[in-house]
Parts: sequence; C-alpha cells; structure tokens
Amino acid sequence: MVIFLQILGTLGGIAGIVGIFMDIPALLIAGAVVCFLLCREHGSMVEMIIVRIFLLPLLSVIGMLICHFALHMGWGQGFLDSFVWVGTVVSAINLAIAIGDS
Repeated sequence: MVIFLQILGTLGGIAGIVGIFMDIPALLIAGAVVCFLLCREHGSMVEMIIVRIFLLPLLSVIGMLICHFALHMGWGQGFLDSFVWVGTVVSAINLAIAIGDS
C-alpha cells in the first residue's frame, strides 16, 4: 500500500510539473496538493509530520527566492512552482526507498 501511495504522490507531482510547463494552474495546484498529501516518509509519524510541515515549505522558500530573483517571478508563483518540484523529488526518492525495502 505504501508503494501505491508513493506512486500516486509522484504522479501527482509530475502532473503539477506538467501544469507548470503547459501553464494550467488547476493542474499545478492539484498536483501540488496530491503530492503533499501522499508524500509518505519512512519512519515514525512524528518524523513524517515534521518533514511535511517544515522541510518541504523551507526548501520551497529557498526555491521561491531563486525563482523570484533569478527568473523575476512573482512570490506566489515561485513558491508554488518550487513546492511542486521539491515535493516531486522527495516523493520519487521515497518511492525508490520503498521499492528497495520491499
């Protein structure tokens, strides 16, 4: 079941990335939400909540600053784009770990 949720989370992140490049805001937001909700960390529930609430937005803020100053994007768009990229990468890494563990 964990692998299935990881696959769905990764596919949601990929859908969000497609929404970035095709300029479809609904797909971008839906992909970000699915990726965020299905990002399953290995470890205790406390670790999963800490990663979900603190680490993903923190990394997204770093990406947002890069998008804002290097690409001259708006703050909200830069944060959302960064959040989708970071969430997709984390979800893909967790999927690889889950497959390796099983």
